[in-house]
Amino acid sequence: MNADIVHQMALATLSGNLPFPEIVGRLLDEGVEYYRVDYVAKQMSFYSSEGSSVVCALSFENLPAVAAEFDGPALRTAILDSQSKGQEFRQFSHRAVEAGVQGYYAFLRGKRVTYLGRQGEQHVEWFPGAKPPDAYFFADSSSMPWRASTFASGVEVKDLGTANHRSMQLVRFAPGSAFPLHIHAGPEFVYLLEGEAVQEGRRLQAGWASVAATGTTDHEFHSPTGCVFLTVYSE
Repeated sequence: MNADIVHQMALATLSGNLPFPEIVGRLLDEGVEYYRVDYVAKQMSFYSSEGSSVVCALSFENLPAVAAEFDGPALRTAILDSQSKGQEFRQFSHRAVEAGVQGYYAFLRGKRVTYLGRQGEQHVEWFPGAKPPDAYFFADSSSMPWRASTFASGVEVKDLGTANHRSMQLVRFAPGSAFPLHIHAGPEFVYLLEGEAVQEGRRLQAGWASVAATGTTDHEFHSPTGCVFLTVYSE
């Protein structure tokens, strides 16, 4: 990590002479992994993956004291103005401390910034375009068609989603239908919504639930009357 170049990039940040993406690129080229802006100590500290560091003064005049209360919405607005309206770093910093930000870490390879309040509050902001897709999937079962089960005749299912080797299904048994004998590869959860079912001799009605541990055997899960249930099972 070349200390002179890092100091140049710190000065460019303060003066606004270079766009932020170019500064990030130059710092990455110098091996900077992350840096911290400390509004209380008024310094910027740059850290490499090899453990070296460079400290630069944050030479701001008339920077207000860090507000006691952390104002997340105000901070978010200031961030968006920097991203979309070209707000200079000095103006952003002024607004950040008024929003209760005592400092922040910019993780260059991680492509995110963690802002810190005086009482430990945090706000994480991804670099534009860097946020990964949401780790959620939503399904409207009422708009999904039933399909014939490949596991047993007289049974229909709606596939609601899969994650981490577990699947959720809505299952509908016609009267007299049954699952064949099977061993649970992982835990299995059943919640009966309509009708009746019999599992291991236990008669289940609407509102009942069953939990089967890994390695257990279902000898004959069946429904004399027909039923609908929600299940989560391991693949």
